Amino acid sequence: MKQRAVWALTIAVGLFLLSGILVPAAGQASLAGSYRVAGQNANGSTYAGTVQIIRSGDVYLMSWTIGGQTHTGIAIVDGSTLSSSWAIRGSSTHGIVVYRIEGSRLVGRWAQTGSTRLGRETLTRVK
Repeated sequence: MKQRAVWALTIAVGLFLLSGILVPAAGQASLAGSYRVAGQNANGSTYAGTVQIIRSGDVYLMSWTIGGQTHTGIAIVDGSTLSSSWAIRGSSTHGIVVYRIEGSRLVGRWAQTGSTRLGRETLTRVK
């Protein structure tokens, strides 16, 4: 009887863990770090820079450095997607970016105020 109770408890705990209640979403724990960014603006011009991602509780704080400007944002993970707001310090320009989490890369599309077209960028983790 005792062995049956242990077996039932083991199965219950296993199902509980598999349900995702105790396990962070895939990729969520590994997103914090330093990245290289390479992107294309909506007008077709390209850019490059660096990105820092810091986990803070349930959210991520993001900081892009591109062409001498700093962009900052706050992000959340939902499944295999990282979504962030962003704003340029000292400017009224702001927007959103949505990334697909693909291992050590984040592949995203972004929009900003004043534009009706999307930009694209890829973040690659720095080793």
